[in-house]
Amino acid sequence: MLSLGRIQLQQRLHTPVYVVKRADKLLVYNAETGRKLLPLTETEALSIATNASRLPVLSATWVTEVKRGSEYREGELPAWKIELKGVDEAHLWIGANTGKVSAIRTNTWRLYDLLWSLHIMDYVDRDNFNSWLLRAFALLGVMTVASGVALFFVSAKQRKRSSARS
Repeated sequence: MLSLGRIQLQQRLHTPVYVVKRADKLLVYNAETGRKLLPLTETEALSIATNASRLPVLSATWVTEVKRGSEYREGELPAWKIELKGVDEAHLWIGANTGKVSAIRTNTWRLYDLLWSLHIMDYVDRDNFNSWLLRAFALLGVMTVASGVALFFVSAKQRKRSSARS
């Protein structure tokens, strides 16, 4: 029995394709002929990159897996990592099966990602905003506010007593 997650009609290099998601696998078929397509070649990935950016290409790297906490998270794999020449050290990530630009990573984005990790206190994956460290500081904040409210009422009672004696 064939079980499909979803079927989408998309474009890959000006060719209509069916993208079939099956479990954790993407299959791509030419929508006109029905033939299964192979992943993008380096030449095709470079063509997509030059259409997506005006910056010149430095290199193209075939990537099949990324490290935990990498700048490319939750994207399609395998993928082409295209390094672009420029001030911001841009990397263009292109899904090898769909031909879609999955991510654009620049130094500005990397700085934002660092600040985001500091904000949510997840220093490894940088996408879990329910980390134990954040929860601990939130609990500490609630306890601080509760003790401040309790001290307000205790000191108000004492002020009332001292003003009644005078």
